[in-house]
Amino acid sequence: MRSSDLSSGSNVSSASASSKLVHLECARGIASVIVIFNHFCVAFLPGMKTSFMNGGLQLTPVYFILNGSGAVIFFFLLSGFVLTQGFFRNPAPVALLRSVIKRLPRLMLPVSVTIMAGFLILKSGSAPYQLAAEISGSQWLHDFGNAKFPQGFTPTLASAVQQFLSVFLFSNNSYYNSNLWTMRDEFLGSLLVFAISAVFLYRRFRAASVMIPAHLGLIVASFFLHIAFVPFLVGSGLAYLMVVQNLTFTVSNRQAIVLLCAAAMAFSVDNLPVVGILPAVFGSVLVMVALLGNAGLAEKLSGKYGLLLGQLSFPLYLVHTLVIMLLASAVVVWLTGLGISYGVVVLVAFAVTLAATAVFSMPLVRLESFWVPWLNGYVRDVTKLPARLQH
Repeated sequence: MRSSDLSSGSNVSSASASSKLVHLECARGIASVIVIFNHFCVAFLPGMKTSFMNGGLQLTPVYFILNGSGAVIFFFLLSGFVLTQGFFRNPAPVALLRSVIKRLPRLMLPVSVTIMAGFLILKSGSAPYQLAAEISGSQWLHDFGNAKFPQGFTPTLASAVQQFLSVFLFSNNSYYNSNLWTMRDEFLGSLLVFAISAVFLYRRFRAASVMIPAHLGLIVASFFLHIAFVPFLVGSGLAYLMVVQNLTFTVSNRQAIVLLCAAAMAFSVDNLPVVGILPAVFGSVLVMVALLGNAGLAEKLSGKYGLLLGQLSFPLYLVHTLVIMLLASAVVVWLTGLGISYGVVVLVAFAVTLAATAVFSMPLVRLESFWVPWLNGYVRDVTKLPARLQH
């Protein structure tokens, strides 16, 4: 994006007052597309994920478009920010209670739909992903997206239904849709930042002298105990600083470009020894600063296409791996059998992946357009508290 495409850098920290930050949801959608790129390359162009010294893109500034794990870290940091910023602004006990109650069912219904889809694909026994893996040389594709099947695994309806809940509670329980491995961290990380919000209910704990050390201490502990919680805590900490401590910053057009370029460099690597996900966390913070500090960038991402991409973000994430296993793999096997060059095969398969993922995401968008408002209303009705407890 050219500098002239952005309006003069003005502060949009006040935009966090909005209950629906469209530009942040659009950024989530862009991250979902990056995850699609990542898995497509892992499936059909695995060499692209290697270091540039081995002919791949890792360690180059453009690797961010394939850094699916980095995109997931951004998801987590964004969740930590979005889930807490409203509560820090209005710390009502009933609002926190409702958020906690809604979190699991909000995620579970669309996730369960894709688990059933994965079950049907595996139960049919005719999915072409292993044949496609022989062509591409991808172990990830051969193993149904690194599904980590239990020993002696046979797809059963009972195990699929059991996974509706277990995918949120236990690791290695996402083999019907391997991309759902993030759901456990998403759910537990959400509960962690809700716990911080519960502490914030007590006025004597709202001071920076309490909340900042608490965040930092939990970040350090998470680095050693479960590093996936780090981005949630960083996002929650950023929300606290902006909402409660009135942290404001203005990012000019040029500064926004510098921040995004620096973020791309941070995303030029996947998980590293010792420091792990910290480069991705740092890159995610830089992206957030650019998004929250430059009004022009926020405006560009808040139009009708940004809104649509935001609505599609979660469904895109949920369905694309299954599309790769079924339709994209079928295209690769079919076109390769016709003697077409592999470069053309990959281009066609990529187009099919994007189109089919968008198409199969739409039913989930429709489902969420009904499910989320209904769930909000239902939880609101069953958690009505006396007026003295609502503030």
